[in-house]
Amino acid sequence: MRRSIAHTFAFALGAVYLVVGIAGFFVTGFDNFLANGDEALLIFEVNPFHNVVHLGVGALALSAGLALRDRAAVQGTNLGIAAVYLLAAALGFAGYLQILSIDGTWAADNFLHLGTGLVALAFSGLVTRTAVKHRAERTPATAVGVGPSRGPSTTSSQSRGDRLVGSKSPQ
Repeated sequence: MRRSIAHTFAFALGAVYLVVGIAGFFVTGFDNFLANGDEALLIFEVNPFHNVVHLGVGALALSAGLALRDRAAVQGTNLGIAAVYLLAAALGFAGYLQILSIDGTWAADNFLHLGTGLVALAFSGLVTRTAVKHRAERTPATAVGVGPSRGPSTTSSQSRGDRLVGSKSPQ
C-alpha cells in the first residue's frame, strides 16, 4: 500500500516527539515529577511529566503513521493531535500550563505547541478538503450545467443548449 503524506507526517512527528521525550529525561531525571523547575531542553522548559506527554504523543503519532492503513484514520489522528496542541498553546499563552513547567505567555513552548498544532491541522486533511470543496463550488462549469448536476434532472428530449439555459424544448 502506498503511504499518504498524512502517514509520513504522523511518522515523522511521532519520531521527533519520542526522541524529545527520551532526551528530556536526560535533562530532568525522574524525580520531582510535577516540579516547575528551570530545566530546559534547548530553549524549551521541561519536567518529567512534560516528557511523558511527549512520549505519549510521539507513540500515538508514530503508531498511526506505521500501523494505520486507512488515510482517513491517520488524518483523524493528526486532527486529534492538532486539537490537543492548539489547546495546549491557548492554555500556555493564558499562563495555565505550569504543570508542564511552562511559565509565562512568551515561553518558547507555547510557540512550538502552536506551530505543531497548525502543521498537524494542515496534515489532517481538514484544511485541504475545505479548500478543494470551496474551489469546486466556485467552478463556472458546474454553475452552467456542464459539470455534475446540482439542480433538477433533465429529460432526454431536452437539447444540450436547452439544459444550459434551463428552458424546456417543445415536446
